[in-house]
Amino acid sequence: MRVAWLLLGSAFVAAVAPAPAFACDSTGCLMLTRGPGGVLRKGGFNVELSYRYADQSKLMLGSEATDFVSRPRVDVLRGRLISNYHRDIDGVDRGFQMEGAYGVTARTTLFASAPVLSLKSHEIGHAALVTKYDTWGFGDTVIGARQALTLPFAGSAMASLGIKMPTGKTSLIDRFDNMPLDPMLQPGTGSWDVLFSGQYTRSFDSPRLDVSLSGSYQANTTNDHHYRFGNEAITSLALSRPLGKWLAVSAQAKWMHEGRDRFAGITVPSTGSQYVYLTAGLRVFHGAFSYYVVAQAPVYRYVNDAQLAPTAGLVAGLSRSF
Repeated sequence: MRVAWLLLGSAFVAAVAPAPAFACDSTGCLMLTRGPGGVLRKGGFNVELSYRYADQSKLMLGSEATDFVSRPRVDVLRGRLISNYHRDIDGVDRGFQMEGAYGVTARTTLFASAPVLSLKSHEIGHAALVTKYDTWGFGDTVIGARQALTLPFAGSAMASLGIKMPTGKTSLIDRFDNMPLDPMLQPGTGSWDVLFSGQYTRSFDSPRLDVSLSGSYQANTTNDHHYRFGNEAITSLALSRPLGKWLAVSAQAKWMHEGRDRFAGITVPSTGSQYVYLTAGLRVFHGAFSYYVVAQAPVYRYVNDAQLAPTAGLVAGLSRSF
């Protein structure tokens, strides 16, 4: 019931709030990307509600397909890794995310981002037994600030700093062995993390085209269970073109790197990856509202050891500014 009220409240706020200049500034890592991007005018306010979907069903060993993915068990109660404990068979990550931003000055914007509902559906094998896991809950909240930068040449730039707070649950229990679920299946990470990002945008008149180069880095810390997720780095090049007053299209290429996780000072097998994504987006403007959808597909995938890898992703949302 609490989740239902959160969703209803989020939908109401999104229905009475603003239209940012563009949709998600980063769509390669659908579940982790935060904030609509951009700096608002002084006193401006923006609220956005989005649905995010990522299919994680490709079984891979390095850069090649495989038919078997074996992973260790992270026993947070005893502080140990149990090798080859279970098999990853299939996975889908979904979620509803609420984002808000406020222009404190003409050059500084404060923002907050919260996954109001994070859903993870995975099939995991234990010997001949296949168990379906559907975990859900409120995720980790990010708060931060974006600052417009002064450049000695054409174009605009901004930098941002965010803090990810451990507001999501990390203690859901595995009904197979009555121990806490592996960290990858929990709604939250349990750690305080720092996010840095920067973006440069240049607009051209003939033809009308906006070109953006952006990068971000998330530095993760160790949680109370002695588990630390690998740091994440993202760079992207995006092109956006308006088609009249009510429609805009965009395309993006993105590289993403995630480092290996560590548990009790030990490197965790089958963690860490590199991906290159191509994305295509469409945004429709209707009065004070705007609606968007962004689809993505990986064109390069590399995972450490054997892991489930993404096959497709989708972000759809609505926003309004005032």
